[in-house]
Amino acid sequence: MPAADVVAIARHVLTARIAQAQEDWPAAARAFVDAKKVEDRLSYMEPRHWYYPVGQSLGAALLRVGDIDGAEKAFLESLDLAPNNGWALFGLSEVYGARGDEVLVEKTTRQWRDAWVGDTSMLRLDRL
Repeated sequence: MPAADVVAIARHVLTARIAQAQEDWPAAARAFVDAKKVEDRLSYMEPRHWYYPVGQSLGAALLRVGDIDGAEKAFLESLDLAPNNGWALFGLSEVYGARGDEVLVEKTTRQWRDAWVGDTSMLRLDRL
């Protein structure tokens, strides 16, 4: 167990969540970038050492700061780690909505609705 790396991810994610609570999206994005760098160093393991793909949180923060291309990349990388992840698919649909691409919005919305179990009111960018 790479405990030091897992603790480092937790520290960066906590820093990012505090920044989110203060609506400091640039700081949140920087902290999520740091968390993802550590996560990317982890060896493959099932179950994963960190409980969710940090890229989905990074994507949400990047979308909030207006980096649509960066957000798309982060969500797609997150989906590489966790295919059919409803959170990441939701975020990706938000990216396509920001671009005004209704065809991709419809496609990814169908995908996240098929993948999602439970109350969809939980799906918000600040929860990714």
